[in-house]
Amino acid sequence: MPNGSSNWLEQEHPVLEAFFEKISSAIYSFSQKHNLLIDKYYHQLPNWSLRFKHPQGGVGNITIQKSGDCLWIGVSWWIDDYDLNTRHTKAAEIGECDLDVNLLYKKLKECLETILSWKKEELEACKCPDLRKKIGEVAECEYPVLKP
Repeated sequence: MPNGSSNWLEQEHPVLEAFFEKISSAIYSFSQKHNLLIDKYYHQLPNWSLRFKHPQGGVGNITIQKSGDCLWIGVSWWIDDYDLNTRHTKAAEIGECDLDVNLLYKKLKECLETILSWKKEELEACKCPDLRKKIGEVAECEYPVLKP
């Protein structure tokens, strides 16, 4: 879903594609090994997200974002309760990472281990009045099952 930039596809997208091409081998390899869904440029943001069906329920997420000439990495896990319009979530900032595919692969492994180490009781609830599956969005049950 676009954020509204009418020239994003012509101007920003090629720049992002060139940037992520430098590290895409590490992302694709890691994603394939662990059965992660790659979501590129959600809402035209300069990031790729790696998502999976969390073994304890909900969705695990690793965000790899362009930050100047390097990467910013963050992780999150959420469980949506559509009946109560509530999202239970936990997130952490991993920090910056150079454009080195070997280093990135190691960081992605750390990210996955971090998400999987969290306990359900650590998730914080927040009311989301408009929490529902929207047309075009992926439902929790549609995410791939994680391969450890």
